[in-house]
Amino acid sequence: MKAATGELNLTLITVVALGAVLALFAAVIWPAIRDKVTTKINETDDVEVESGFNTNDVEFTKYIETELF
Repeated sequence: MKAATGELNLTLITVVALGAVLALFAAVIWPAIRDKVTTKINETDDVEVESGFNTNDVEFTKYIETELF
């Protein structure tokens, strides 16, 4: 019976530790990753492409739709 109680305690400690790591990831690490990705995407939104069109331009969208699809 003592062995089973020990296993239960170890399982509980593991679950709590895993929850703490996941909470840290969700609260601290993930927002930082999301912000960096968003920043990089926003930095590349106004890039001129080889065709001379701006990637946010309506004409660029029409060009892509007609030329590539």
